[in-house]
Amino acid sequence: MLEKYVEPVTFRRALQFDDDGFPIPDEGGEVTVSCRVQPLVLDEDTGRDRDGTFTELRVFAPAGTSVDSETVVVIRGDEYRVEAPPHDWHQYRRAALSSHRPSVVFVAKRGVG
Repeated sequence: MLEKYVEPVTFRRALQFDDDGFPIPDEGGEVTVSCRVQPLVLDEDTGRDRDGTFTELRVFAPAGTSVDSETVVVIRGDEYRVEAPPHDWHQYRRAALSSHRPSVVFVAKRGVG
């Protein structure tokens, strides 16, 4: 039943540069997993001489998915950056069942304009 609410999400490290400005080759590669994606906000930024929009999505990834602020997330063909480190649901809690593995939850943000 939940299969219709999940979609493929690709995780990869952000491009890093050395002191001379050259890109550093990525060692980790890409990982694609099935996640639940929830839209949070679509806002317009209208400042002096510029227009733009940004989109925020809340992503529920499977337990054990490695995500940090350096991770680039590809959702529905668009690149998003991780806004904040994912929430650690294990902190200060103990699960009633030892097999319980809560999702990794984070906010991904993309701006255009």
